[in-house]
Amino acid sequence: MRVFGAIILCWLFASGAHGACLSVLSAQLQQLTDVYGHGAVEDGEYQHLALSYMNHENGRIENRIVAAQNGVFEDTNSRVVDLNGDGCFEVVVVSSSFHDGARLNIYGLSQEAGQVSAVLMGHNKAIGMRNRWLAVAGVADFDGDGIKDIAYIDRPHLAKVLRIFRTIPAEQGKQTAGHSNDTAFSLEEMVSKAAYTNHHYGSPIIEGGVRACAGFLPVVVAADARWDHIVEMRYIRGELHERVVGKYKGPSSMQAFLSC
Repeated sequence: MRVFGAIILCWLFASGAHGACLSVLSAQLQQLTDVYGHGAVEDGEYQHLALSYMNHENGRIENRIVAAQNGVFEDTNSRVVDLNGDGCFEVVVVSSSFHDGARLNIYGLSQEAGQVSAVLMGHNKAIGMRNRWLAVAGVADFDGDGIKDIAYIDRPHLAKVLRIFRTIPAEQGKQTAGHSNDTAFSLEEMVSKAAYTNHHYGSPIIEGGVRACAGFLPVVVAADARWDHIVEMRYIRGELHERVVGKYKGPSSMQAFLSC
């Protein structure tokens, strides 16, 4: 079984400096399965997502497990990010329903009556058909509002549409869906544009990604729909602006455009 995870060095935030904040330290996709049987991503369908955190009562790192509901987690990895800058790290991952296909999920940690649990903190609408997938390009603050947004290619083998979703935190001080740290999110599409892709059917990797450098607008690095050229997409005043930056010559040809 192949396990994916991203370790985030956020000990300062997890140490209690943010009060009741429960921060995810790492996330791993676990229990490879073939119950969905899509095959879009090599070894990319899982039954469980494990979130780790620091238990300050015993000084140990502990895990909380989320089971996929009515489908699987279908992704190349899980992404641990602080979406709203409060010091609490959440997890962005793709799940796929047996009936409705893929959607974005945001998970976090909640504590009630001393019990810590992993909870779904937000999601967008599923594509609407089984075996229809989305490939996350990355997470960055594309519109400059201080909250990170999520960029992905909708059906990278079929529709090939780049979409960016704005994450909207719940109102401060308002309990939402039982989350004691008040960081539940809704997702709203900011912009979309065809025709781009970032994944070859059956590949274990998503190509390209997001370049976010201090002092510059974040860009999505992807390929055109025919895999001829590498393109950069910038969100400017409500629109996506494309710039062709090179010829596509395989996954490594995109790496130079991801560095600051």
